[in-house]
Amino acid sequence: MTLTFALVLVVSGTAAALIFSILYRPLLKSVIDLCGTENRDRFWTIYSGIMIVLSPILKISWAALSKDFLRDDLLIPRRCVFWAATGVMLALLIFGFMFWSPSNRLFKLREAEHMRFANGESQPMGKAQ
Repeated sequence: MTLTFALVLVVSGTAAALIFSILYRPLLKSVIDLCGTENRDRFWTIYSGIMIVLSPILKISWAALSKDFLRDDLLIPRRCVFWAATGVMLALLIFGFMFWSPSNRLFKLREAEHMRFANGESQPMGKAQ
């Protein structure tokens, strides 16, 4: 492992941590909505952060297994930035889909409940009348 490669790993991990720190509050609020309890929402938020930070590092390390990856020291930072960005984007796409699917169902249920209240029904969905 060259010094350049190690430096790029640190920089990509730091950049991913910065991205997670920007997304932390909105992510926590979304997870609270979906999970309902403080323990579950903190677990999933921290888990998401770990995956967002580790994904570019793992992607760069996986790409470095290629014999051509470490061939030219001048191209290592460029390749690492590409693979780190790919790792972060994959992690964000996966988490985006994983949050969109249950939140979409939750929003549809809330919309149906609001429609019921608008039509004059006084009890929330799921309650016996």
